[in-house]
Amino acid sequence: MILDNLLPMLTGLAAVLGFMALYTLLTPHNEQKLINKNNVAASIAFVGVLIGYGLTILGLVLNALPYDEFLMWSGVAAAFQLSVFIGYRRMIPGLSKRIEDGQIAPALQMAGLALVVGMLLMAVTVNLEPAAQMASLAG
Repeated sequence: MILDNLLPMLTGLAAVLGFMALYTLLTPHNEQKLINKNNVAASIAFVGVLIGYGLTILGLVLNALPYDEFLMWSGVAAAFQLSVFIGYRRMIPGLSKRIEDGQIAPALQMAGLALVVGMLLMAVTVNLEPAAQMASLAG
């Protein structure tokens, strides 16, 4: 019984840790290295993206979707967050360099955008119906 309650949380935590690793691999700058050097801009941008992704995972945990649907939607959320970074990087020339240089303004804007995307995805995921339930309603 306890494991049934902990499994969604543990799955969510694994999704967040996996996303952290993927995000740091795909961004041109090394967030962890910059954060270890006390780069506030890198920390702000990274924490914003993590919270944005985490909000979507929260929606999935609250919804108690089947495991396969949980994994699919966590992948969708990761793709959205990575797309936000790629799109924002195209809009803001030299974004990674500016974060490396400790410029807080673009980092805050990036974090805010990631949070908004996370809130919107959470709103979607918290109201999802499991696929099996939808199929039984349709048939």
